[in-house]
Amino acid sequence: MPTTQPTDEIKALLSQGRTEDAADYLLAMANDSKKPYYHSALLLKNRIESLQQQAIEGVLSQAEQNLEWARITKSILDLTEQIERNELPLSPGQLAEAGGRRRLPMLAKVLLALIPLLGLLAWLVFPKSPDATNTNDEQIAKTITYQGQVIRASDRSPVAGALLDINHGELKVETNADGAYEIALPADYDDIYLEIYFQGELKVNRRVIVSREVLQELKIPK
Repeated sequence: MPTTQPTDEIKALLSQGRTEDAADYLLAMANDSKKPYYHSALLLKNRIESLQQQAIEGVLSQAEQNLEWARITKSILDLTEQIERNELPLSPGQLAEAGGRRRLPMLAKVLLALIPLLGLLAWLVFPKSPDATNTNDEQIAKTITYQGQVIRASDRSPVAGALLDINHGELKVETNADGAYEIALPADYDDIYLEIYFQGELKVNRRVIVSREVLQELKIPK
């Protein structure tokens, strides 16, 4: 009797029209045993939450909602099949490069074979720096600055004076008159827990991926 795979459960949920349940199952599975796929799964979950929020606010027509649900369902299925094939998750911009990706293992073998030689050359040519440890510490402590804007989902107007709370008080920043903000986050942060307050009311409360694409525009309900 064939063994049921976790990915079979995801496909079953999708076939039943339970896209959100499939996304939850995929996220839990990725967090548990498929770490390379976790952030792709989290991004899909964020897309669902954003779609639901916009639907509540009446920002999207029913046709637009149906189209986005179809796109999300297709993305979940694509990621599920990538997991089955043990392929690295691909972003939309990388899909065209998938053919070239198959040649990577051979290139990796060549590079691995060269590592001992490169290490010997580096040892002969470059003396060990006494500040090497400090340099590593500086790299670990490195931060990346992100700029973005908080807008209302209903009319895309900027939200001045919105308070962004990162990881339950770890970092707080307020938007200016144009709804713009700037934050510096550790370079090793993959995701954060984001809360957005406006006029003392909690408007957004969810985990988001740390990327310029996601943080450049944050929407709150009207």
